[in-house]
Parts: sequence; C-alpha cells; structure tokens
Amino acid sequence: PEQRARRLASEEKRKAEQAKQRAQREENRRVEAEKEQKRIAAQKEKIRLAKEKEEAAQQAELAARAAAEAQAKQEREQLRKKIADAKAEEEARQRETREKEARELARAAAEQKRAERGRRIAMSVRGTVSAEILPGGVSGH
Repeated sequence: PEQRARRLASEEKRKAEQAKQRAQREENRRVEAEKEQKRIAAQKEKIRLAKEKEEAAQQAELAARAAAEAQAKQEREQLRKKIADAKAEEEARQRETREKEARELARAAAEQKRAERGRRIAMSVRGTVSAEILPGGVSGH
C-alpha cells in the first residue's frame, strides 16, 4: 500500500509535470503566434507606408509636370504675344512709310502740276505754247 501510494503520487507528479509542460508548450505556441501576427501586421504597415510614399511621389511628379507644362504654355503664349506685337509694330511702321511716301508722291505730283500749269500760263502769255510742253500734242487733247 505504501509503495502503491508512492507510485500513485509519482504518477500524479509525472502527470502534473506533463500537464505543466503541455501548458508551457501551448503558451509558447500562443506567444509565437502572437509574435507572427505582429510581424505580419508590421510588414503590412510597412507595405502600406511604402505605397503611400510611392503615391505621394507620383502625385508630386504629376504636380511638377503640370506646373512645368503650365509655365511652358505661359511662356509660349508670351512669346506668341511678343511676335504678334512685333508684327503689328512692323506693319504700322510699313503703313506709316507707305502713307508718308504716298503723301510725298502726291505733294511732288501736285508741285509738278503747279509748275506745269505755271509754265503753260507763262508760255501762253508769251504766245508760244508748244507741242512739247502741252501733253497730247498741239491741240492740247
């Protein structure tokens, strides 16, 4: 009976030890599973942050490109305006020159006409109107 009691106690002790080891292994598995979940969550967060960073970089690049395009468009528009202004100025100068030349020609023609009229009057006063002076010959037509 005493041996039996010792054996039962030893058996109980062994079972308790096994239960304790089982519980310890369960606890270790649970802790490892938690660690794995945390590692996965951290990796997911790292991936999410990398994606956000990439998206932000793409948005910044798009914004920079849009700004550069807008600036280039503005510069082209300014250049087009300068060219149009220069053309308009050149056309105005040419028009002024043509008008000035036309005025000078008209003035010269009027002066020539007055001189011609003066010569004819002077010749007719002397009575020597000739075919060379009057256009159209002797008859004056």
